[in-house]
Amino acid sequence: MRTFTDLPLEMLLEVLEYVDDLDTLLAAITSHKRWHSVYNAYPKSFSRRVLRNNLGPEVHASALCTIRVTTSVPPNVRVLPYYPPTAGRRLHFFDRVRFRFAEARMRPESTTDAEYAILYKRARICDELELVYSRRCVCGLVAVVRP
Repeated sequence: MRTFTDLPLEMLLEVLEYVDDLDTLLAAITSHKRWHSVYNAYPKSFSRRVLRNNLGPEVHASALCTIRVTTSVPPNVRVLPYYPPTAGRRLHFFDRVRFRFAEARMRPESTTDAEYAILYKRARICDELELVYSRRCVCGLVAVVRP
């Protein structure tokens, strides 16, 4: 019977690809020398895969959809001259969002580095909020405790 250290590289890659938490990935790569070397060979792909596993396919697609919609709207919308919204303009905007940014079309392979940076930032904020709101006092008030 093979031991853990004798597993082929492909098996170690498969195990690391199913990790869904960055802390677990960090613990794994610091505890085993071969996992550390595998991670150092492909750091970007592992961190992206962990983020996708953490979010899940539905949340990943909807998060990409919101990122792409907000980046397609010009940042200086308030500076532009105001045009009253007509039914035609609203329909054009909604059709563009519905067809161009449909969640079914959001594939993880087409995600850019800038979009992944935004996803990481939002996932970190959500994790911190979850940590804060999961720690409650007996009195019902939120206890903010830093680890």
